[in-house]
Amino acid sequence: MKTNSRLIDDIAMLPIGDKLVLVGNLLRTINDLSDENNEGWKHEAERRVSDLKSGKYKPIEGQQVFNEIQMKYPK
Repeated sequence: MKTNSRLIDDIAMLPIGDKLVLVGNLLRTINDLSDENNEGWKHEAERRVSDLKSGKYKPIEGQQVFNEIQMKYPK
C-alpha cells in the first residue's frame, strides 16, 4: 500500500479533469448522493468536468489563483 505522501504526489501529476473525477469518486465513498440536493451538485460537478475536458474552460493552477487574490487584497 502506498503512503499518503506518495499517493498525493501521484495524484498531483494527474491532469485536472482526472483529479476532478477522482474527487467525485472519493466524495461518493463519504457521502450518500441519493438525496435531491446532492444529485444537483453531482450533475453540476459532472458538467464542470465535461466543460474542462472539452476545452470550454482552461484550468488555472491553484497557486496562481492565490497569488492573484493576494495581489488584489493585500494584507
